[in-house]
Amino acid sequence: MKKYSLKFISTIAIVIFSLFFAIPSLVNNNFLPGWWSKNKLKLGLDLQGGSQLLLQVETNEAINEKLQNQLEDIRTSSSEKGIRIEDIKLIDNKINIKISKEDFQKFEKIIKDNSQLEYKVVDEYIEINFSEKYLREFQNSIILQSLEIIRKRVDEVGTNEPVIQIQGKQRVL
Repeated sequence: MKKYSLKFISTIAIVIFSLFFAIPSLVNNNFLPGWWSKNKLKLGLDLQGGSQLLLQVETNEAINEKLQNQLEDIRTSSSEKGIRIEDIKLIDNKINIKISKEDFQKFEKIIKDNSQLEYKVVDEYIEINFSEKYLREFQNSIILQSLEIIRKRVDEVGTNEPVIQIQGKQRVL
């Protein structure tokens, strides 16, 4: 009679044990007992076929909306300080304001009080825009906010182990 080694017996036991738990996932569950078929492996979305979406965050629209709000704030602050605005409009993601030379010093103080804005004088208009540092921070916060919203909505559905990540500067995968 042949003696079997401990390694051989252990290997056979592991294979039988693995097959015991793999069979419910490999065959139709109609003829298996209920206690055995509930041990079926749950496949993730990637193994079931999965899906991949690449979404782009419209940061320019959000910045334009933020500038529109800033325009209203400037209009309100100017009227409170007694500054008469001749013309105010939003063009190419910049606020263009025309005021008299006498009111320029008062108006300049309003702009300097707001650290997220910077200005330059072009012809008779004052061009106001957000600073580069503020724009970068705002764009990053919009993308992170979008990532969290997508993550919450995907988690509500109950998807197993979704991979949600930022790709590039304005996209969420």
